[in-house]
Amino acid sequence: MFAGPWGYTAYSWFIGCSFLLVVILFVNYSAPGKSKRSPLIWLAATFIYLYLFQSNSRNWYSICGGMNYLFPMIPTLLLLSILPIVDRSRHFNNPSGYILLLLLGIATGWSQECFSLPLSGGLFFYLLLNYKKTRARTWLIAISLWTGTAILVFAPGNFVRLANSPGLLSSLINGVKLLIGTRLFWILAAGALCLRIWNKALFKNFLQQNILGLLILAVALAFGLVANTLPQSFNGISFYSAILLFRLLATVSDTAGKRIPAMAITVVLAIPMFVHQTRIISTSKYISQVNHKFVENYMASSDGVMLVPEVYIPADVKPFTNNWFTNQVRWWLMFTLCKHYGDDSKPIKLLNAKDYSAYSNREEFILTNKPLDCCQNIYQGDGYVWFDKEAPQAGDTVFIKYEPSKTEDRLKFLRGIKNRITGFKIKDEQQRTVDESNIITGRNGLVGIPVENRPIENVYLIKH
Repeated sequence: MFAGPWGYTAYSWFIGCSFLLVVILFVNYSAPGKSKRSPLIWLAATFIYLYLFQSNSRNWYSICGGMNYLFPMIPTLLLLSILPIVDRSRHFNNPSGYILLLLLGIATGWSQECFSLPLSGGLFFYLLLNYKKTRARTWLIAISLWTGTAILVFAPGNFVRLANSPGLLSSLINGVKLLIGTRLFWILAAGALCLRIWNKALFKNFLQQNILGLLILAVALAFGLVANTLPQSFNGISFYSAILLFRLLATVSDTAGKRIPAMAITVVLAIPMFVHQTRIISTSKYISQVNHKFVENYMASSDGVMLVPEVYIPADVKPFTNNWFTNQVRWWLMFTLCKHYGDDSKPIKLLNAKDYSAYSNREEFILTNKPLDCCQNIYQGDGYVWFDKEAPQAGDTVFIKYEPSKTEDRLKFLRGIKNRITGFKIKDEQQRTVDESNIITGRNGLVGIPVENRPIENVYLIKH
């Protein structure tokens, strides 16, 4: 539907309704009692989901992000809301209701592992602790949840990912780094610590009333630390931390007893947030148009050599937008899209402005750039070295000698506990065999091969 005739129009409606439903379910589940009547609570929930999660503000134009990390919150919150009601009910014997709940359990477990796996694990431990008090129908719903989670976890693709994983130690180190940047978890931890210091009785009451949530968060932490790739891997930790944070605030607000002009404060705070989100959506639309134009140009090109587009993103919205060409060039995503939808499998070679000038306009490039001191017919770009006359061919050997690195650049501390403060020396000389897939032949005779973006002292070419 989203890749068809309705495209982003359908997705915009879908993601807008999904976000609204997530906020409604979140507040109704996480804000007990009269607190959910306060407009400040609704504004706080909106702010948390748009600004404190790793990627939610990017979902306005990110189909992958919205489907993976926002939409699965809906069945998760539905199950969390319905489960205690079903467990407490004495007269729940509707067969249709059981079927719907079982389907909801399977759908929740089968949604996204960062949400469903912690929920399944936390619920398992919670039911073990309370197995004498738990009704059979609650176990039945839990079994449907575990079934859906098992289908998700044991999918063939996960075994491929596991085989290509960097190892437990590297995943653990990356997990610690990602956890440090998980803001909602640390806000919850700081709030719980303050409550513990301020009022031990309230803190004990908070723990007793949120055993299930704490167990789910504990499983989310354990899972996230050993199975992770990007910050989005910790969306489950942020999600369950946000629920507990609202429960913590509700515990404190019940004792405050002070009335505040909630509506006036809500309006004052909502206006700048609305303006900022409008800027985010506008910039995301612009980036989407640039990306689409890039794909069209790639599919129309004969050799897949493309200029990396320069996209200006205002500093205040940059952390909340998706851009294929920011920080890391995700050429593999472009290749996958073009191969799947356009049956186009030519290799993608991305060049910045200087290298693309060498590729597209030899005369202008030679006039504006000096050759290397060692070689009158060899020029250095930013990511390629360009040969004007004696060009390398597949199978040739190239020796590249870089200028000596500065002392502070020679030693780089390796990431990893096992290497601690072990340093390695940057190699100033490299030898490589030219591969045909790495050669770029310019439109007017220059031939380029990829090199590091470091000053080159000398280049030797040995013909095969």
